[in-house]
Amino acid sequence: MGPAFSALFAQIMFSPDGKLTRHEREMVAAVAASAQDCFY
Repeated sequence: MGPAFSALFAQIMFSPDGKLTRHEREMVAAVAASAQDCFY
């Protein structure tokens, strides 16, 4: 599962495709982590 998750994460976070900028994707990840009481 590790390599598959890493590949998915890289595709979602670093792909130039999509409507969100990298900064916006990082903000979504930070807010989601915070909502779950996780440190990001």
